[in-house]
Amino acid sequence: MARDIKWAVKEAEEQGAIHRISVEDSTKKEITSSAKKTALGMFAGSIALLIVATIIVLALYSFGGIILHGARMFVIYLIILIFPFYAIYNIIHTSKAIKNDDVEFFQGTLVTKTDKGYRLSGLEDHDLSFLKGKTKDLKAGETVNIVRIADDVSLFV
Repeated sequence: MARDIKWAVKEAEEQGAIHRISVEDSTKKEITSSAKKTALGMFAGSIALLIVATIIVLALYSFGGIILHGARMFVIYLIILIFPFYAIYNIIHTSKAIKNDDVEFFQGTLVTKTDKGYRLSGLEDHDLSFLKGKTKDLKAGETVNIVRIADDVSLFV
């Protein structure tokens, strides 16, 4: 199980696996703006998913009188209904963290690439990915830039 990200980053910094860096204000503004856009995109996606799921359920009920039963379908419906609320929470949490300047920048060494993202020295139990739209092909041993915004850690170019 992965450690809390703030503690993991703090421990990695204390061990010397990652170290703090300073970035220009324009870079910081671009990164925080990208984080906000990602949070808003999650909300838009969750609303679209909710609309599509509602249309499918209503169409099945209207045309065939079918309501899919069972615990598995109930869980899927529940997740689809809860997801927009989580997205709203994520928008508020991200905006609040940026407003309170709960943003830190680090550099670290890439250990490996997995199916879910990249693993860094000191943060091996977390799979990190690039902020939306900012990707780069990396190889093990390369130095990468890391941003921590509240409870989220991402790579940035």
